[in-house]
Amino acid sequence: MIKKLFGILICMLLITTVLPATGLNITKESVKQSLRLSDALIPPDADKRAQSVNLMQAPGYYETSEYMIGSIAVGEIFLESIGGNDPNTENWQPVEELNVQMEIGYALTQWWAVQNPNAQVSFTFDVHTAVPTTYEPIIHPSAVTNDAYEKLWVSEAMTYLGYTSGDWMQQTRDYINYLRQSKGTDWAFAIFI
Repeated sequence: MIKKLFGILICMLLITTVLPATGLNITKESVKQSLRLSDALIPPDADKRAQSVNLMQAPGYYETSEYMIGSIAVGEIFLESIGGNDPNTENWQPVEELNVQMEIGYALTQWWAVQNPNAQVSFTFDVHTAVPTTYEPIIHPSAVTNDAYEKLWVSEAMTYLGYTSGDWMQQTRDYINYLRQSKGTDWAFAIFI
């Protein structure tokens, strides 16, 4: 018993001396790196827009998912390569699409919604399956490392869904704003799957 207590004491001393030496150094760059690792897309114009945010105004065109509170519309866009620019190597099966829809629904309604019940989070879904693209998105780098490819297939998907004005980010924002307005929610975002 004394050996166990002595071992625990040694471990605690090591931990208390190592932790302060390795303290947290949270910087803007470390936060961006963390987001890159999680595949979250930071819009290319985020820094420019952040400088002009007026916190006294209601959310506008660019502020579509600032907070995880209230009602949220979620656009689920299942991409399906049809060949052309890339070989068609991956195909969604209906059961796979259904499983992913259920997993997204569960993650948002059962997990996120209970993280802070005071936020009164609720979700509405807008699902699009078999959205054609001539690219095979899964074989290319993600937009957080290189948006050269993502902008191509996102633009094709948005054009297919009827959003043809501007670049890939404007097309996506047009869809997200339509989604928020048509579903009558506080916020909206899109997931490309």
